[in-house]
Amino acid sequence: MAAKRDKGHRPSLSRDTLQHRLSKARRRILKAQELLEIPGLGDNTVTGLVMLFHPNDFAIYNQQSKRALKWLGRPMDTLEAFQKSIGEISAELGAADFLELDWFLYNRVQAASEVMT
Repeated sequence: MAAKRDKGHRPSLSRDTLQHRLSKARRRILKAQELLEIPGLGDNTVTGLVMLFHPNDFAIYNQQSKRALKWLGRPMDTLEAFQKSIGEISAELGAADFLELDWFLYNRVQAASEVMT
């Protein structure tokens, strides 16, 4: 992921930092919901665009990312629940941004799927 850490070291997030991230995510969710009103744009396109402009604050919401959260047993049924869960995972892993996290989770789920088949 982003940086190497000593064994056993977990990044600590203050409650204020987590609240700030959640507040930014809420604003990005509203932006995505506005864009979803444009005919022809779906979740994948809209959330992908928002993530590209705000990679530190918003994650793409598509079949692969929902599958990753399901695999991890995290809530992902709504865009709001998904963004909250993915934000927590990002903080826990210390991901540089949601682009990196999306790629990491995609590869983990793919590898797990190959083992199961």
